[in-house]
Order: sequence, then C-alpha cells, then structure tokens
Amino acid sequence: MRYDVSIIFPHGIQYFDEILKILYKYPDLELLYFRNYEPYDFIQFIEDIYKTDTVPWQHIKGKTQYLHGLGKNVWVMLIKNNKPEEVMVGEGEYQHPQCMLVNRFKWEVRERFNPVIGGERSEHHIIHVIDYESQARELWDNIGFHPIEVIESVPNPLFPTIPFHVGKFKNYSIEEVNISKLNCTQMSKDGPNVVLPITESIYFKYVSGEQKPYRDYWGEFKGDRLWFDNSPMKFDRLISDYKHDDNKENYIAIDPDNTILDGNHRISVLLSRGINKCNILRIWN
Repeated sequence: MRYDVSIIFPHGIQYFDEILKILYKYPDLELLYFRNYEPYDFIQFIEDIYKTDTVPWQHIKGKTQYLHGLGKNVWVMLIKNNKPEEVMVGEGEYQHPQCMLVNRFKWEVRERFNPVIGGERSEHHIIHVIDYESQARELWDNIGFHPIEVIESVPNPLFPTIPFHVGKFKNYSIEEVNISKLNCTQMSKDGPNVVLPITESIYFKYVSGEQKPYRDYWGEFKGDRLWFDNSPMKFDRLISDYKHDDNKENYIAIDPDNTILDGNHRISVLLSRGINKCNILRIWN
C-alpha cells in the first residue's frame, strides 16, 4: 500500500466527475480526499511537481507557461493505492519508482480529456500524478491540507470505520433508535450550516427519486467545502449495494441531540427500504 497525489490542472477541473468515473474502474485506487488549491507561486508549484521527471527543462518551462495562462486554481487528490505495481524508471539521478496501476489511470484520463489540436490529442495534460510516495507526501505536506496521518486516523479504535472528522471520543452508547426522527446537517451557500430532519434532506430526496437537489449540492460544494467522495455516482452504488449490519464495522454515528455525525447516505438508503429502526453509535463528547 502507498499514497499517491494527483493534480488536476485548470483545463481539467470541468471533467472532475468524468475523471471519477475512470478512477472507479480501478478498485485498488481509493480517493481519500480532494480539494481545490491555488498555489501562492504557481510557477514554483509546477516546478516542484515535475522536478523528478526526465523530460527536458524547456518542456517543463513551456508547460508552465501554458498552464499559467489558464489560471492558478488546481484540484489536488489524495489517493490510497492498495495494490501498487511499482517498477523503476529513468536513469541515473532521475531513476525512481513509478506505479503502473496509477500510470494506466493517468493515461486513460489524458487520452479521454487532453485538448485535441489539429485532430490529435495534445500533450497539454489535464492531470499529473506524482511518481513516488515520498515526493507525494512532501508535496502534500507543503500544500498544508489535513496531514495524511490525520485523514487516515480513527477517532476511537473500537470503531474503525468512523471517519476522522467526527473527532476523537471516549464516551458513547449503542442504542436502537427510530432513524426517521434523526436530523442531519447541510451546508448553506450564503450562511451557516442548516440542521433539518433527515426525511427533508437532499440525501433522502435523492433516494426517493428527487435527485436534482443533491446533484446541485455536489456541484456547488465539491472541492471547496466537500472534500470527500460523496459523488452522485458513489451514492448510486451505495443505494444499489448497501448491506447494513448492526456491528462496530458499520455503525452510524449521532450526537446527543440526535443529529447525524456520519451516515446521512446510509440512513437515507435504509429509510427508502422501509427500515425505521436500527442500532446506532451515540457519541457523548
């Protein structure tokens, strides 16, 4: 296992959902986190991500000039590579390991979405993947997002599937509750987050056939305030494949006020199947 970092350049951001579709074809590659990013020094940023490549400096300079003309905003993806296929590439000081699995993903995206010039695919790549893990970690740390160790951390080792953003906790109870009475939190474009009944949420509307509000929400906040893969495509797979078991590998988490901390999508799926009660994890601190 290793971690890979991928950069989507300005002319590729519009294809993000299509890039996700391609990523889903590679089950050993798991998107952990993604976020938009505007480098303070865009030229230095490009130099940093290409510094171990064996291509001539003039090529990198031309790429930098081209990309700089498109704007400074990029999207950065943290990918957990569960089955790397590493081989050594390059020569001399430029020799380094490269993952062929990631390489196949990267080139499938490029073949599909690189700009076409004169009827042929150009070399104006919309996506780049850092070749090896140590460089990927260095870049990720320099950007200043949540550290990888934090993203992969578990708030309580007794419940290994609860995500890090729930926060560390010690006090909890396991209770059977009427999940149709729970609340959820939704982000608001122009104000604070809104707490509302799960049955009135975009999540429940989506599983009930009213999909536009959720799709609009994803389109509005992805990469900006939504940093995890909650795409409509992934939601569709959950609706189709979700199997619920009341055990610590699968608990839905709520707070003392019956607001869901983790599990909006799963609860909505259960309600759509006519299941109104299940065991949940109530976190008290």
